[in-house]
Amino acid sequence: MERSLYDVLTATASPRDLRPMILCGPSVLEKDALMRKLWDFLPDSFTIAPHHTTFRPPDGQTSSDSHYYISSEEFLNMTSSGEFATYNMYGDHSSGVSRQTIAAESETRRIVVMEVDMHGVEQLKAIPGFDARYVFITPPSLDVSEARLSVGHSGMEATRIYEPQRRLMAELGNPRVPEEVKEAELVYARVPGVYDLILPSEDLDRAFQRLVNYIYSSG
Repeated sequence: MERSLYDVLTATASPRDLRPMILCGPSVLEKDALMRKLWDFLPDSFTIAPHHTTFRPPDGQTSSDSHYYISSEEFLNMTSSGEFATYNMYGDHSSGVSRQTIAAESETRRIVVMEVDMHGVEQLKAIPGFDARYVFITPPSLDVSEARLSVGHSGMEATRIYEPQRRLMAELGNPRVPEEVKEAELVYARVPGVYDLILPSEDLDRAFQRLVNYIYSSG
């Protein structure tokens, strides 16, 4: 019997299993929303691994709670020296999570949460000794996803959660994940042993409760 979210959150101070939590799936919005829900509701138990990125920083920032903004030259130097645990290059833009970042965040004794694509999962699984839990978030219908972009949240919450993704999509010049990429990720998700949990995301609140139940029942 699945416990309520309240029961889970009040039953124990922190999860027993502190392995990194890797969120994967073709919909950036759902991954980001669930990741930030973990951080918002349980800041003492979860931490988000910031990405190094060559995307243009907003308002001249050099870092934020989710990104380190660096030059393309710096990114290439980090790539060639093997500093990234996972990275991707999108045209003229690049993004990745460094091994040092994961190690530093892990030292806080909180679960490191990362959102990656299929390529990122393959990279992480290829690292000797890197033990993590992998969750595939199945995409909602297109109508649901687009509704969340416009009216899914209100006020400051909508800006905080979705504006970085709007900016990323605008930079890429493509607001949607190509269908062939989405299909490839869905096929990969059916390979036995790749993911520890397959999580539908039509109802984000329900998905969040299932994710928290899984995290707190492990270990």
